Amino acid sequence: MNIWIPTTKIIEPKNHIASRIQVAGYYKLQVLGADGRLRRETDWFRNLITDAGLEQPGFSGANYNSWAACKVGSGNAAPADSDVSLQSQIASASARTLIGTGTNQGVDRYAYHQWRWRFSTGAAAGNLAEIGVGPTTGNLYSRALIRDSEGDPTTITVLSDEILDVTYEHRFYPPLTDGNAVVDIASVSRSIIIRTASVGSGWGGSGSSTGWIAGRSTVFATAYNGSIGVVTGIPSGTSSGSTESANSTYAGGLSRDFQHSWGISAGNLSGGISALLVPAGDSSGGTLSSFQVGVDPPILKTIGQTLVLNFRQSWARRAL
Repeated sequence: MNIWIPTTKIIEPKNHIASRIQVAGYYKLQVLGADGRLRRETDWFRNLITDAGLEQPGFSGANYNSWAACKVGSGNAAPADSDVSLQSQIASASARTLIGTGTNQGVDRYAYHQWRWRFSTGAAAGNLAEIGVGPTTGNLYSRALIRDSEGDPTTITVLSDEILDVTYEHRFYPPLTDGNAVVDIASVSRSIIIRTASVGSGWGGSGSSTGWIAGRSTVFATAYNGSIGVVTGIPSGTSSGSTESANSTYAGGLSRDFQHSWGISAGNLSGGISALLVPAGDSSGGTLSSFQVGVDPPILKTIGQTLVLNFRQSWARRAL
């Protein structure tokens, strides 16, 4: 027996909140002397993640190297969603270091990864006005004008005997309100609650220096016979991991489907399956985001049955 949850119903109800993450990024530039001492720096300022950049997390392999290189230039045109390159590039650096990961647990919760690129002595010499990150060759993931402490466009000068360090902080914002749907599973109408999981502990992964992949998981989902937890937690009860997973080929549209299955010997929980913990995306450093699914009434799976669930993760830039 095959029990199928249509993707459009379980993970994309009309309010499809809990399956969607938002992303944003911030830059900081530092100019160093040959002795390594700081000479000039900017405050943190925000980037624009481009339309082309938003497509990159849907891919895997060489196509998703969103943060492989940092590029600086002298152009002063305002960033636009349609940008694919800097206006006037001066230099590019691909030597990068992951310098930190963490979470912000204030009202505006997010997970972050920070990378740093170093431009060798004189490589970025000039009056710099714009910056971006992206693949070594190909469309930019993000672009920004360099800004002063008041948020106004400015330039920062790098001399021929100076080193430029650029730090980029990429942020992942989880949905903090529930999504709800009514789904027919095995001819039974069931109420579905979709809620973020593990915010502040496991949410956000451990980082990657190349990018992140949406709607993909190398970690199996888990079924429970208890209740879903708060956004910082996970479901309760006896658990049973899925036995197979599959990832779809990205077809565009800023969403990607994936699937988890429980074979005949898995998911046969006392009282039925009433909650799920679903990893939804990853970086090369680990699972990026997870969400919980509450099911009422529970799915009464028994030995000999196979349960197949389809999921969808979508993403968007965070509004400025």
